[in-house]
Amino acid sequence: MRNKGGPRLKRCPFCGNPNVAVVKYAADGIRRYRDRYAVLCDYTEYGCGAESGHYHSAEEAEEAWNQRRRRWEHD
Repeated sequence: MRNKGGPRLKRCPFCGNPNVAVVKYAADGIRRYRDRYAVLCDYTEYGCGAESGHYHSAEEAEEAWNQRRRRWEHD
């Protein structure tokens, strides 16, 4: 999994891995559930497997991922 979001997605805030991508979780045909999207750090490419929360759109997932900060960053 390479950075399929292109320059829109920042590196993983935990391990610095640039190989992050938006993944889609299908609703599995259950009518009351919708598809969900999340950003995932690729652990098969030396990442840590961190994942954002699940969102209703890929754009929401990207925005949430890019707003995360590394633990040691402070205002």
